[in-house]
Amino acid sequence: MRKHKNLRTYSPEFQEIIGCMPHWLVRWGMTSVFVVIAVVCVLSCFITYPDRVVVPVTIRQLHAGNNTEKNQPGPIFFTARGIVSEEHFISIKEGQTAGIRLSAYPYLEYGVLQGRITHKSSVSKDRTFEITIDLGNRLGTSMNKELDFYVNMSGQADILLNKTRLIKKIFRLRFSM
Repeated sequence: MRKHKNLRTYSPEFQEIIGCMPHWLVRWGMTSVFVVIAVVCVLSCFITYPDRVVVPVTIRQLHAGNNTEKNQPGPIFFTARGIVSEEHFISIKEGQTAGIRLSAYPYLEYGVLQGRITHKSSVSKDRTFEITIDLGNRLGTSMNKELDFYVNMSGQADILLNKTRLIKKIFRLRFSM
């Protein structure tokens, strides 16, 4: 057997000092980990997290009626027609808000359109349902920009279902597994 020339041996007292972690360090380390976990739990009780559904939509322009005296169309208003899967259809209620990001207009530059759900269809087609979102009489965004209307403009509607505390969301995910 070969002997190592650089192998150092230390006294048993020195080995005892190096080999044992100080008790105060262990106590403070465990205490600090517990404090961090407790702070995260307390904060998660106050932070709300939105439950939301993303739905593909198409923007439509509708005329409320015709003014026969001046031969001009009546007021114009805009709606978005969306298709929702069965799994999310039950969660969506009339009156909920929706933010629509249009594909033709980058939402970081132009913002999002704000609307309210005004109609839910009760008839399923290929396991999907249709919803209607009212956008009002102009295409004004959250960044105060007026958008031009193009036929069959498409985008994504982000529908806010409800706001849940983060701790409930964490426990719901944890216990659903």
